[in-house]
Amino acid sequence: MEAARLGVVSSPCRPEPRETKSPSQFPSQRASGRRCVPEASRSPETTARFRTRLCPVFGYIGVRMSGSNPVTLTRDVEAALVPVGTKVTLMKGEQAYITQSLGGSYTVIVNGNMFRIEGKDADALGLPVQTPTLSTGKPMTREEVEKQVWEVLKTCYDPEIPVNIVDLGLIYDCVVTPIEGKPDTYRVDVKMTLTAPGCGMGPMIAQDAQNKILSIEAVEEANVEVVWDPPWNQSMLSEAAKLQLGLL
Repeated sequence: MEAARLGVVSSPCRPEPRETKSPSQFPSQRASGRRCVPEASRSPETTARFRTRLCPVFGYIGVRMSGSNPVTLTRDVEAALVPVGTKVTLMKGEQAYITQSLGGSYTVIVNGNMFRIEGKDADALGLPVQTPTLSTGKPMTREEVEKQVWEVLKTCYDPEIPVNIVDLGLIYDCVVTPIEGKPDTYRVDVKMTLTAPGCGMGPMIAQDAQNKILSIEAVEEANVEVVWDPPWNQSMLSEAAKLQLGLL
């Protein structure tokens, strides 16, 4: 993708680059309070199917595993440690439980730690890599582009929360502007926030949103900016999100 098409994703919580590590080198999430339910009180089969973790915003959230058995990584694969966003390499042969498969990315648990794997690396999980939608070549109006922008934003997810960023109330503004001198092409500017200012996954979520906006045929430029005013709160959740998170 041409560099000219890419906007700058801004976030004050971008983590500093760190040395790539294997997940076995990270302390268990139980030690930091992110895994809170003792597994010793449950059978291995129950543990494999369902785990509970502590979300810093919504409290305890059940994590449904994709079946009772883990998948074996077929190759080394880059992943992001949740929630800090540190890039690591998961090694071929390691066992991974898929806890979430939404928006074209995968949330997995390996050695007690949670990671996000991008859709382009689905083959490492033994899953097919999704192919992009073919171009239609049909001109689009500004209204049609804006509608598609909201649709693709609904395919973006926080890896810890099974609700899209639109229903979470994270999108504050979306402006579609025709590009002067380029008929039927548009620039999209989005302002979004995060559920918590210290979220290390913020830059990754914003980049995912930007990439998906740029996948819209008529969009030539896109910029996704992370903002903190007004601060996010649970009243911004949609009714569907509140129902899914058990807040109704």
